[in-house]
Amino acid sequence: MTIRITGMNSGLDTEAIITELASARSVKVQKVEKERTKLSWKIDAWKELNNKIYSLYSDVISDLRFDYAYTKKTTKVSDEDAVTVMTAGDAMNGVQSLKINQVAKTGFLTGGKIDASSGEKLLANISGLDWLKDSDKSVVFSVIIGGEEVDGKVVGGEEKVISFNGYNTVDDVVAKFKEAGLEAKFDTASKRFFISAKGTGKEADFHIKTAELREVPEKQVPTTATTEDELAEMERANAERDRIIAANNAIIKAGGVTGLQEVPDEEVINFSDSPEVVAKKNAANAVRDSIIAANNKKIKEDASIEDANKSFKEDFGKAFKALGLLTEDMANECGVTFTQAEKDAGKVAGKIAGQDAVINLNGATFTSSTNTFEINGLTMTVHKTTAADEEITLTTEQDTTGIYDTIKNFFTKYNELINEMDKLYNADSAAKYEPLTKEEKDAMSETEVEEWEKKIKESLLRRDSTLSGVANAMKEVMLSTHIKDKSGFNEGKDIYLSVFGIETLGYFKAKDNEKSAYHINGDPDDKDVKNYDDKLKKAIATDPDTVVEFFKTLANNLYDTLEDKMGRTDYSSAFTVYNDKQMDIELKQYDSKITTEQKKLNDYIDRWYAKFSQMEVALSKINSKESSISSLFG
Repeated sequence: MTIRITGMNSGLDTEAIITELASARSVKVQKVEKERTKLSWKIDAWKELNNKIYSLYSDVISDLRFDYAYTKKTTKVSDEDAVTVMTAGDAMNGVQSLKINQVAKTGFLTGGKIDASSGEKLLANISGLDWLKDSDKSVVFSVIIGGEEVDGKVVGGEEKVISFNGYNTVDDVVAKFKEAGLEAKFDTASKRFFISAKGTGKEADFHIKTAELREVPEKQVPTTATTEDELAEMERANAERDRIIAANNAIIKAGGVTGLQEVPDEEVINFSDSPEVVAKKNAANAVRDSIIAANNKKIKEDASIEDANKSFKEDFGKAFKALGLLTEDMANECGVTFTQAEKDAGKVAGKIAGQDAVINLNGATFTSSTNTFEINGLTMTVHKTTAADEEITLTTEQDTTGIYDTIKNFFTKYNELINEMDKLYNADSAAKYEPLTKEEKDAMSETEVEEWEKKIKESLLRRDSTLSGVANAMKEVMLSTHIKDKSGFNEGKDIYLSVFGIETLGYFKAKDNEKSAYHINGDPDDKDVKNYDDKLKKAIATDPDTVVEFFKTLANNLYDTLEDKMGRTDYSSAFTVYNDKQMDIELKQYDSKITTEQKKLNDYIDRWYAKFSQMEVALSKINSKESSISSLFG
């Protein structure tokens, strides 16, 4: 910034004089700045209105063009405590009978009470687990998720072998159950473990079994003569084989067994493999097969393996009893007994098996792992079983209220928009108001400034031709007929909104800027027409197809009209009803004009400062000469 020191010799307030001289020129700059501000405000006003127009177009009108917007159905249930029903639009009308034979449950193990009171407590310090202080001792067992128990063995499912020792904590046990795919917690208040499946149903249920080294069965290899049923059985057998291999590997890795090797993963041969790669993979698989054969021989013939399995079972029983995780069924398998006193003290764990929900709908049985069934357009959530001789009645029918609410919602949104457009178009003139300069704002209160600017902003779209063009196009669609009466609904005449009792209030009855809003006769929420005959509900009840066809066509016509108004042009972007591109160009032109006018003003001021500076220099010289002459006569 240039620092000017003036008036030293003349004694004049040069800055005030120049400011006054430049005031006329500065008005030009202020005028352009005010015009730019008004344009910027107008762009903001258009953006806000355009967003509302686009919202009506995309969120409301777009859906109303299709059947699904009107396909509303409802289902009445004779026992809502037993089942709740959600009805899709494609559900079949009619009356159905439902029996709930079984509700889905989550597999849940509630532990017996133990002496541990902290999750950090070492297992070896819990009563009954002092034998785990031996560093060579560990407890090995399997958690199997899914599968089915047959003759004490679990077939299928996903198995994970778990082991812990005396130096693990209660929290470690919880973490190991979680790693196996279960929910687990130790509650320090009740001093019990709580373990559950992660979901309802049989497939999510879990089984806890003692670990056991088992012979690996032969791999099933299909031939060209293998049938589909045989192939499915082979795949099941091979999956069980893989599970046994994985479980054996986990036990071997956990320690406590000698003379067995972990079985490596099988090498899969691909069509794209080279002969060298195929040979290498075949060699690796041959080694794998030999390991399996050697392990099988030892498991079958070596008494130490039998002793190891027996030891696993005994340790499992002792440990799980001490941890309160042993149920009576587990105890029987392990040869462990509970005294009556232990039972009375709540030391025995309880297990609830996970189960599927089973219903009978119209004589057909359906099963679900959850309590929710999706059948033929109905989403049923069951809550309790029904008695053997009890049937629940489900009555599905057209939801006339749903269709009515859809149409009512459209008019609510339409009225809000058209009322605002009329209000903006009919706004009071603010010709006497211009945007304020900083100096003018400083001279007014904050409230006065807000009121001043509000008057300007409310009038920015007054008598705007683009606004009236969009509004009038929408109103024209609403006033038109959209279908010919084909069913005699309107005695063969054209159908308008008025046929359904949907009309404006009239010029003299409607409030200002609400003269284009539509009211549904009989609408209980509309005080102006709530006592009128509700023609729309009657039409929906008696001839819903005509109602739906009419409003689908109206929506299509209104959608096309707005799409045309929002089309991309040289002056406007896509989905924009106003000339946003042109306004942006005008805004930049104002910026350029302001820069130009400001430069002219600065140059004008600089010229005046230069003139006054020259005057000061001349006066300084005169004063200097006068001083010299005076000194001669001193």
